Amino acid sequence: MAGTKTIAATRSISCSGRRKKPAANGDVICKWVSLARERHARDLETGSKRRLWFDEEAAQRVIDFFSNYLRHIKGQWAGQPFAPAPWQEHDILRPTFGWMKLPKGMSAQDAAGIEPLERKGAGILRRYKTCYLEVGRKAGKSTLCAGIGDYMTFADREYGAEVYAAATKRDQAKVIWDVAAKMVKRSPELRGVSRIVRDNIFVEHLDAAFLPLGADADTLDGLNPHCNLIDEYHAHKTRGVADVLTTAEGARQQSMTWFITSAGFNTQGPCYEERKYAQAILEKLIQNDEYFAIIYALDDGDDWTKERLWRKANPGIGVTPKLDYIRRQVKKARHNVPYQNTVLAKHMGIWSRQRARFFDMGKWDDCGFGVEPVAWRKETIARLKGRECKGGLDLGSTSDFTALALAFESDGLDGSDGSGGYILLPWFWLPEESSNRREALLRQGYVVWVRQGFVKYTGGNTTDYDVVRADMNELADWFSIKELAVDRLFQGAQVCTQLMGDGFAVTAHGQGYLSMASPTKRMEELYLQRRLHHGNNPVLKWMAGNMDVSTDAAGNMKPQKPDNQNPFKIDGIVASIMALGRMAVAPAKRSKYETEELTVL
Repeated sequence: MAGTKTIAATRSISCSGRRKKPAANGDVICKWVSLARERHARDLETGSKRRLWFDEEAAQRVIDFFSNYLRHIKGQWAGQPFAPAPWQEHDILRPTFGWMKLPKGMSAQDAAGIEPLERKGAGILRRYKTCYLEVGRKAGKSTLCAGIGDYMTFADREYGAEVYAAATKRDQAKVIWDVAAKMVKRSPELRGVSRIVRDNIFVEHLDAAFLPLGADADTLDGLNPHCNLIDEYHAHKTRGVADVLTTAEGARQQSMTWFITSAGFNTQGPCYEERKYAQAILEKLIQNDEYFAIIYALDDGDDWTKERLWRKANPGIGVTPKLDYIRRQVKKARHNVPYQNTVLAKHMGIWSRQRARFFDMGKWDDCGFGVEPVAWRKETIARLKGRECKGGLDLGSTSDFTALALAFESDGLDGSDGSGGYILLPWFWLPEESSNRREALLRQGYVVWVRQGFVKYTGGNTTDYDVVRADMNELADWFSIKELAVDRLFQGAQVCTQLMGDGFAVTAHGQGYLSMASPTKRMEELYLQRRLHHGNNPVLKWMAGNMDVSTDAAGNMKPQKPDNQNPFKIDGIVASIMALGRMAVAPAKRSKYETEELTVL
């Protein structure tokens, strides 16, 4: 590449080279890494149905760029080629750069027959647009991301590329950029086709630039990013920088935004929100083929003092960070309680003040008894026609979910472990338009739920309670709804008054510890005993995964809703708890009605 300032320079980057052996299956890895690897393997088998194709040449190209054109700049490896470690290569680089989305009508065989340089022009574009990477401190995040930034600037064949290393402060943004610039200076090939001027790595023949960018910049307008590297995202108090950068990507065909972070301390901030979204994708609660996620962290219940478990959060331990370094940090934390939060967050991937998830999602799945949710719901609604039940109604704010849960005695007819259990049937309503930009990502998943019939849009950007009321009256024609529990704060709301006028027996149900402790405990007992059949409803499962609890001094608990700005909702679980609470007061009995064909709302 040296001395050549034409596009041919970047084309000369080799796509050949010996591939490293993938990481051993026996690695000590956490749940989230295991799920990320399973996702990759699953898509290799079934992704073609969604027009996904793994381009081995594209994956190898980025590995070759690192190995052939980048050099380490610090420590004992300074000056040596940057050959990605197995975890960096196989868990991160190959998946993010190898996966492609094919245009309609093109098969994988067709795509493989197109020359690599011509694939982008043929509409074969990179699959992942957003990447979330969380890993322990000193794991080499800055070096890896600097290399990604250099690749996107020099070798991604994007004319006019704008690559940004972004952070809350420009000085922090320069951490990645400085590493990237030093790598360029140590590479004769890259140095020969670029110049570094005023914090700008500029590649003239591509008119491409790589710059640091802080939220404290005078203006963030007029950007056209091809790649955003948002460093230490846990330190961001708002989504401001991320929103500006991601909304500016519209003119690019295959832009990428990377959220790069260690665990943090603010579980109400945008990074933790992003993490929850990433986890939902890995757990298959939400499908988003354009979002890559991998999290290195200790699992719930792991003993953070056990040395053999540290690799879960520090996949490069022994190389970076050094084992002795982590030993010293843990030793200090064991004798210095205030320092434990720092070690747990920065070296073990445990977010400080993170509340434990209330539901064990494996046991939650057990209460689905393996049924297919769409068919089960339709069959169960028809089978339960005429049965008495009790309901819980969580009236969301004008832009939130409204959830109705009906609880029926199962009588052992649902496949659960005997009688004494309950069947839950939930309904969800939501405005079709969102006025909250923070819900934009999640709404990609809502479309599937609407199509499957689990969520109903009411139109507009506020909930149309007339639609909710009409649907509930139709349900009252099919079921004998003996009682409807509603948050007492909504007791005087117009919709509640109208429902009472329609004949519903509306009961005020408090949301504090006094009213919620017993039914919350009851729901916990039922699902742990497999006496709660939810039919694998995907919306209810997602909300179960979002739910935390808070406890008072006496140990009473109640559902913990996310803050008002957090799009991760629990409305369906709250409605279910209220319904089960009323069933415990006076269980509903079965009625004698004939089953007819039912149109599911």
